[in-house]
Amino acid sequence: MSAISFRWMWSLWPAFLLACVAELLFFGLIDPGDLHWRGEPIGISRQAAYTIGFFLFWGLATASSMLTLLLAARPEPELRPPLSKFADDGIVEVQHRNVRIVDADALRSLINP
Repeated sequence: MSAISFRWMWSLWPAFLLACVAELLFFGLIDPGDLHWRGEPIGISRQAAYTIGFFLFWGLATASSMLTLLLAARPEPELRPPLSKFADDGIVEVQHRNVRIVDADALRSLINP
């Protein structure tokens, strides 16, 4: 799976659970038949009110989760300090987020000429 698929899963599943709880709490306290808009009854069935409420809660929770993921995202690899020059010369090995020094003497000679 791609990183984008994981982000969607990380957002949609907790948002779904939150929407379930929010719907239970909201409609446990408020009867959909008593809902009014600008002084008039909304004129939809209870089942339609439950469905619309669920998707509204799910959409709000998903937006909140996506915003959290966006703000917590790490910088892209291109924005991280480049180690490719040292890796190409065989001085260091870069694997995911770990850097291992292969040739310490060569690295010292590059840092302190």
